[in-house]
Amino acid sequence: MKLGLGYAPFDNWVNPRIKYATTHQEQFTQSLQEWPHRIAILLMPIGALILGLLYVFSRRFYLFDHLIFSMHSLSFMGLLASFGSLVGRVPGLDAIVGLLFLAAPVHLFMHMRGVYRSGVIFTLLRMLFLFFATLVGFMGLIIVAVAAGLSTMPGGSS
Repeated sequence: MKLGLGYAPFDNWVNPRIKYATTHQEQFTQSLQEWPHRIAILLMPIGALILGLLYVFSRRFYLFDHLIFSMHSLSFMGLLASFGSLVGRVPGLDAIVGLLFLAAPVHLFMHMRGVYRSGVIFTLLRMLFLFFATLVGFMGLIIVAVAAGLSTMPGGSS
């Protein structure tokens, strides 16, 4: 598989690594599993910057307020994911996991309403923007994780 972008230094770097990764899938998968943990910490400042954009005209909040909000929300999501993972391992309770994750948007709505004191419509609109902006940021982090995983692959063919 070749990924040709027409930029020779990039093509010369990425093509041998992709070839190696396709023939050594276990090694590449292991590398991919290591990187998201390392870059997940970037979700907090990304979330804070997005919130800063959402509330740029509100002089009541500073960037550190958004960092605290982001840390609290991500902590809740981490706890929810951990709890959902544990519940999913119990036979017969795996169907509840999907319902459990409905708590995430409910928590975010109540959290945003409580902290930022905005109306229902504005909170929902900001949640929608926050969702899509975070999705774009998350996809960017996935691309970084794949690039980091490829960087651990040897450039030559083995």
